[in-house]
Amino acid sequence: MDHYSRNDLERYAKGELEERQRYEYETHLYTCDHCMCTYMSVLEAIESSLPDIKEESLFTDQIMQKINEDKIGKVAKRPFYEQTFFHYMLAATLTIILMTSGVFQSLTGYIDEVQRTRLSEETPSITNKILETTYIRINNED
Repeated sequence: MDHYSRNDLERYAKGELEERQRYEYETHLYTCDHCMCTYMSVLEAIESSLPDIKEESLFTDQIMQKINEDKIGKVAKRPFYEQTFFHYMLAATLTIILMTSGVFQSLTGYIDEVQRTRLSEETPSITNKILETTYIRINNED
């Protein structure tokens, strides 16, 4: 398995990589313990160069607000044909079109016809067979 160098992981930690490379590094770090340990040591080493957070609770609130804004922005950016409402309207429209064209009526007629043919093809019950056999034997003995 290939491992990333300490310099590469430092660039990743500082956010100096492109989005595609960041994704590759992240997926690699999920599976490689050696690189994860190196990455953790890189984070500890560059921790002193990172700015201090003065008001942690305010910082956390700002991050959570930013996450919520990003979620709202992503939902609004979806095209209309990916919206749930569009799917419901499309299904309702197709149902109305099929109902008015008579597709469902012809389908129910077909089902009734199939049921009638099956009923006519059904074999008599065992009780009826026994009664018929008994009747035939009684008539043959006479």
